[in-house]
Amino acid sequence: MKYEKISGFTDEISSHLEQQLIEAGRTGISYLALRNIDGKNICSYTPGEIKRTVLPLLKKYKMRVSSLGSPLGKIPICDEEAFAEQMLQAENAAHIAEILECSYVRIFSFYIPTGDSHSMWSECAADKVGRLAEVLGRYGITALHENEKEIFGDTKEHCLELFEKVNSPFLQAAFDFANFVQCKEEPLKAYRMLEPYVAYFHIKDALSENGDTVVCGQGDGCMETILGDAFGKGYNGFLTLEPHLTRFEGLELLERRAVKEIIRENRAEDGAEAFHMQYNALNHILERIDRRKKNGGKDYES
Repeated sequence: MKYEKISGFTDEISSHLEQQLIEAGRTGISYLALRNIDGKNICSYTPGEIKRTVLPLLKKYKMRVSSLGSPLGKIPICDEEAFAEQMLQAENAAHIAEILECSYVRIFSFYIPTGDSHSMWSECAADKVGRLAEVLGRYGITALHENEKEIFGDTKEHCLELFEKVNSPFLQAAFDFANFVQCKEEPLKAYRMLEPYVAYFHIKDALSENGDTVVCGQGDGCMETILGDAFGKGYNGFLTLEPHLTRFEGLELLERRAVKEIIRENRAEDGAEAFHMQYNALNHILERIDRRKKNGGKDYES
């Protein structure tokens, strides 16, 4: 099964954009998810910088952008000053997405104070996520909410509550298998509940026993079952690789927990190898899905 819309967070390969593009191109993919370049989040660049430094390299390597990995919503929910700054950053992200001809910006739904119940912050989370989605939506850009540990939208119920309260066509889900596993959720049940909102998949897997990230298909993310169901119902969106199989520059900025709690030992020599491992594992999953489809949905000998 040759699937054209495979993408990846290539900052796990290198902090330098050209090296990201070279290694991503070696896999044969033609999209990438831009998150960090030279230690700086993509949404912290100005539109002028994007035009001068990022766009020429993308054109040189014939690479397109599936989404912007923004940090929007990855702040304490009660930090009003930081939120005001993020509203401006959302506007900037929309301009960057336009320049890069990208339709999606990944967002989060804010860190909840330790010890507080989610119900205490339900209205506030929906209001702030809705305002971010509104800014992006004015430019025709969809906000992709990623289920994440310690934010409001961590479990399937909290994600569903968020989508229903915001009720915007410009807010959809970036379904992250590993994050649900690490939140002690059953990914298949989460997918069933959130299916109407799922517009994007993050290809990352984890073990429920200890939360360790593993090569996709080797964890408890039910990835093959979920993707098989999605493709069977006509899904044609992006599958974005997020290996998390080795330590890479910037990982500490992405995860609140100590890195050692997520990656207990290097599972790849470097980011490039981890990226290729994840890409190859995903393709094996897609091949099995395709064979099952051709076999009338029946199981087959692997």
